[in-house]
Amino acid sequence: MRILVVGALTVDYIDFYGKYREEMLGGGAFYSSIAARKLGARVTLLTTVGRDFNQKYLDFIKSTGTEVHLLKDENTVKFLNYLIRPGLRKQEVLSTTTKKIAEIPFDLKEFEIIHITPVLGEVDDALAEYILKNNFDGKTSIEIQGFVREDKVGSLKNKFWSSSEKWLKNAFTLHLSKEELLFAVRRRIQELIKSEKNEGANYVALTMASYGSFVFSKNERHFIPIPRELIFENDVGCGDIYSMVFSLMVAQGKELIDAGLEATAMAVLRAKYKKISEFFNNDLDIDETKKRLREYQIHYGLSQVSKNVQK
Repeated sequence: MRILVVGALTVDYIDFYGKYREEMLGGGAFYSSIAARKLGARVTLLTTVGRDFNQKYLDFIKSTGTEVHLLKDENTVKFLNYLIRPGLRKQEVLSTTTKKIAEIPFDLKEFEIIHITPVLGEVDDALAEYILKNNFDGKTSIEIQGFVREDKVGSLKNKFWSSSEKWLKNAFTLHLSKEELLFAVRRRIQELIKSEKNEGANYVALTMASYGSFVFSKNERHFIPIPRELIFENDVGCGDIYSMVFSLMVAQGKELIDAGLEATAMAVLRAKYKKISEFFNNDLDIDETKKRLREYQIHYGLSQVSKNVQK
């Protein structure tokens, strides 16, 4: 399967409980590309970086087999992440980008999935209309985080997703966090799912950090909790990996619960490895992790399949 990933690369500084800091490559586009390549997909990355972006980071991305198309800007998006406890962190924006991605310099017919994953407003809303206008007949997956963040330096704050209607028109999958649902989307989750009443996504994933996730379709919903032994301290990038894996699995025709379990397993294993290179280069025990998650989900989770769960 061939995937186009759209979004900025970032430089992230991780503050480990005030004890020490580390710099690492980040951004939803990066983690999504890594996850898709790990699962064997062909990946093209359309991204923005500043002139100060370290070449070693680009070399690493290309070493994974990802094809990279760069849009140069003056600045690279940079974040400072303060880890408070597993599943909870505070973020600060250190620098932003002015480059907006409003069109795609490729034939859209080359791709089966276009994964939209902005971090800080770098994806222009005009891109939604561009995709529709060019009659893309593949699947569009959307990670909303960059659409609902204020594009300014300082403490990271959410804003209302005013352009949601444009993007939901052609959304196959949608991923958002609990906080984004409550403070930026301001809709009931059922209103984001495609139905006779709503113009939404076919599949929606709602993640809640270390507590687990819900996955939804028109006729199904499942809650996938995470057992304590699978919760690790550094969850940076886990939501991005979850989003990509979930989209890829349902696009391949996997059952909704299986897509959620696969996405959760990959996110958990990302958190387990401190360095993303270790996550990418090691043989991951995905099947064993999924088995444990499924056992836990049966006992403590929720599954509902019906003709109409929207009532």
